[in-house]
Amino acid sequence: MTTPRSETSALGQWAQIYATEGWPVFPLVPRDKVPLTRTGFKAATIDPDMIEAWWRSEPNANIGATTGHAFDVLDVDGDKGLATLRKIWSELGITYRHPGPLSFTGKGWHMFFAATGSGNGANLAGPDTKIDFRGNGGYVVFPPSIHPLGHSYQWDPERNFELPLPEAPDWLTTLLSRDDNPARQDKAHKPVIFQNAAYEALVTGGFIPKDQLPRAFQERHKRFERPDILQVCADKGIALRRRSHYFVGSCPY
Repeated sequence: MTTPRSETSALGQWAQIYATEGWPVFPLVPRDKVPLTRTGFKAATIDPDMIEAWWRSEPNANIGATTGHAFDVLDVDGDKGLATLRKIWSELGITYRHPGPLSFTGKGWHMFFAATGSGNGANLAGPDTKIDFRGNGGYVVFPPSIHPLGHSYQWDPERNFELPLPEAPDWLTTLLSRDDNPARQDKAHKPVIFQNAAYEALVTGGFIPKDQLPRAFQERHKRFERPDILQVCADKGIALRRRSHYFVGSCPY
């Protein structure tokens, strides 16, 4: 870990540490999430001189960090958000323990992933499900900033910011590909889960690789680089059933 300049405040030193990781930061109002900079999160930088000047001016400024560049964040809001995730994992028949950086917020958690290219989205799994996403055009509050309620944001001792950032798992990319998800870049396709006796396969964008199509379907869909799985199912006469946040169907192959 790089040691920052000692003359800055404790929060300023942490801001310098994050900047050495290549994570752009900017100051927030003390004990708040509101940017202090005139241009908000767009002022975020890794420049040590600018960071020193900001925290010399306001030593108690909270630390904001932009998402969508080096990392994205899944914001799990308290017990209700955790219950939503557990329901999703149960429906998929999986167990999940986040392998990357994780921080504790006011009453929930920030789960860090490698940047996905997605934008921001609230309630990814449906209304009032309390799991939000911060990607392009977003920011989060970093430890050891002080929450408005008075306690500090903290890194999980076993999963701090120095861990490698994991790629978004299938269950998350599926949530990001929901057709009603504001974070989604392309809303034309719905996620599908295929099931048979041997396995369950998750198709996260409504698309399948062309080389995985049977020859007859390769010919039929030869004009598409990424054939739409919904079109393939329609050609095969496969009914898709809605289950919670996904569609489910028998494997067409």
